[in-house]
Amino acid sequence: MKIIVTNNKKVQDYYKGKAHIIETGSPMEVFEEGRKVVSQGGRLIHDPSKGYGYYRTLMFTTECPYIPEERDIRMLKKCTDKIKTRKNSTARSQELIFSSIFQKQDLNRVKLIA
Repeated sequence: MKIIVTNNKKVQDYYKGKAHIIETGSPMEVFEEGRKVVSQGGRLIHDPSKGYGYYRTLMFTTECPYIPEERDIRMLKKCTDKIKTRKNSTARSQELIFSSIFQKQDLNRVKLIA
C-alpha cells in the first residue's frame, strides 16, 4: 500500500482512490506526519530533500515488513531543519504568488516516482 503525506491539493486529487492520503497544512506538518509514518513502519520511496517550495509531498510504501531505517528519519529531520531556517525569509511570499506552478511541479515530481 502507498501512503502519501502532502499539503498539495493537486496531488490529493490525482491520487484519490489510488493511495492512502494524509492531508496536512504546512511543509513542516508534512515532515512531522512523515516521521510518524516512518515510526509506524512506512518506508520512504524517494529523497524528500530534493524538492523545494511550499508544496511538499512524501511517498511511503508499507508493502513489505519494515523496521524504520535511521536513514529515513535523518532525511526527514534534515528537511524540517531546512524549513526552520527558511521560516523567516521572504521566499514564503514569493512562493504563494506562484502557488499553482509550485503545486504542479510537486505533482510532477511525485508522478515520476509512482
